[in-house]
Amino acid sequence: MQPCHIHAHRLFRRRRLALLVAGLALAVPALLLTLLTPSPAAAAAPSPVPLPSLSATTTQVASGLKRPTALAAPDDGTDRLLITEKSGRVRVYHPDTGLASAPLLDITSAVDESGNERGLLGIALPPDFAESQELYLAYTALPDGAVTLARYRLDASRLEPLLSQPHAEYSNHNGGQLAFGPDGNLYWSIGDGGGSGDPFRSGQRLDTLLGKIMRIDVSRACAPLAYCVPGDNPFVGTAGARPEIWLHGLRNPWRFSFDRADGSLWIGDVGQGHWEEIDHLPAGQGGLNLAGPATRARRSSRAATARPARGTPSRSSPTPRTPAAVRSSGVTSTGAGSTRIWWAACTSPPTTARPPSGRCAPTDGAATSRPRSAARRPR
Repeated sequence: MQPCHIHAHRLFRRRRLALLVAGLALAVPALLLTLLTPSPAAAAAPSPVPLPSLSATTTQVASGLKRPTALAAPDDGTDRLLITEKSGRVRVYHPDTGLASAPLLDITSAVDESGNERGLLGIALPPDFAESQELYLAYTALPDGAVTLARYRLDASRLEPLLSQPHAEYSNHNGGQLAFGPDGNLYWSIGDGGGSGDPFRSGQRLDTLLGKIMRIDVSRACAPLAYCVPGDNPFVGTAGARPEIWLHGLRNPWRFSFDRADGSLWIGDVGQGHWEEIDHLPAGQGGLNLAGPATRARRSSRAATARPARGTPSRSSPTPRTPAAVRSSGVTSTGAGSTRIWWAACTSPPTTARPPSGRCAPTDGAATSRPRSAARRPR
């Protein structure tokens, strides 16, 4: 029996969130975190804790999810978690009442969930969510698999597509992370269009949103757009370039998160054959090419400890690919003395390089798997 469920992880000792994300992502490449604002006490932790001294405990708190892909924690006093399922539903979990049977919303009629990596992939809640009752979703849309960003209004049960990128040739590398940055803008990641080796060279082209992280202002509209492009985006005014682009040269940035201690950006970019990649960028540093000459040189030489060239992001050591035992998404919340990580996962045998676990589905209140399609993490 291979369940889809929610875990609460508790890590003891106060530490910088940047070190927490780096350590966990290196230890478990598939677990990439979407960070929430920590308490002032946690953010002011004076020094990092050495990785070997960290300890963790895990408690399963809910089950019965069908291929959960992302989590969000509304800052509205309800203590609930919103969990996206690949098929196009958003489920609600509450610590007191568990997983609600009825979804918060259902956009399955608009979502293309064919293949292992298509579906409802991301969710983000704006700072004014408690008042606006609006949330943002990233998904692959019917009928053609276009990667789509949309606003959903809970008070009107209305889906409003805002921005779309064609993605029909291959079903993989859709990215799908959404997050509001410290600047209040919405950031969105899209993969390079799939296949292997970036056959369309999408990551290096500025005329497409494939292989990029975008940055837009969804708090207002600039006709004919349903959003505005911040004037300080790096490619505003560049001939032939999409002005929404914030970063380029990515392969499949399945998850990224902002460190609320210093506003820096952590990006988990899915590797192809040998390495997984984690990029760490200073706050507000847009316009970088994450597959530029300096990066290629470090990859070729495997010089993991080489000092990055000026103006390039720091990177973790190339991490050898390991069997993907968990495909998961998480959020963290930090209290005095400890950090709690909520994460949803479909588990599979860790000894299988390409886990044959199937679609997670509840049976008599328990989650089971059916060996139909591989539920491995994006590649």
